[in-house]
Amino acid sequence: MSDPQSTAQEPRPGEVSAPQEKKSRSPQRFLYIGIAVIIVLLVVLVVLTIVAFRNPLHTQTLRDIAIIVLALESGLIGLAILVLIVQVARLTNMLEFEIKPMLENTNDALRTVRGTAGFLSERMVGPVIKASGYASGVARLAGVVGSLFKTGRTDRPAGGRTEGTTQGEE
Repeated sequence: MSDPQSTAQEPRPGEVSAPQEKKSRSPQRFLYIGIAVIIVLLVVLVVLTIVAFRNPLHTQTLRDIAIIVLALESGLIGLAILVLIVQVARLTNMLEFEIKPMLENTNDALRTVRGTAGFLSERMVGPVIKASGYASGVARLAGVVGSLFKTGRTDRPAGGRTEGTTQGEE
C-alpha cells in the first residue's frame, strides 16, 4: 500500500487541489454574483415601472423627491468645487511667495559656493601646487648635487648612477 503522507500531498487523478480550486472558482463566483445582481436590478425596475403606471400620484411624488435630491447634490458638488478652487489658490500663493524665495536663496547660495570654489582654485590651490612642484624640483636637485659632492665624482649622470651599476650596488 502507499504511504498516507504521500496521498495527502498529491491529489488523485481527476481531482483538483484546494488552492487550485479556489483560484479557478473565484472569477466564476464573481461572474455569477454579477449576473444575479443585474437580474435583481431588472426585476426591481420592472416592478417599479408597473407600480408607476398603476399609481401616477406616487410617481409624481417620487419624481419630486428625486428632483430635490438632485438639487441638493448639485449644491454639494458646487460647494466642493468652490473648496477645491480655494485650495488651488492657496497652493499657488504658497508656491509663489514661500517656495520660490527659498529656491532663489538656495540658488544664490550655490552660486556663492561655486564662486568661492573657483576663487580658491585659482588663488590658492594653483599656486600651492606650483610651489610644491618647485620645492620637489629643488629637493631633487639638492639630492643630485649632494650625491655628486658625496662621492666626489663629476662623471656621473644626473640620476647618480654609473653605467652598468644599479642603485643598490653603489
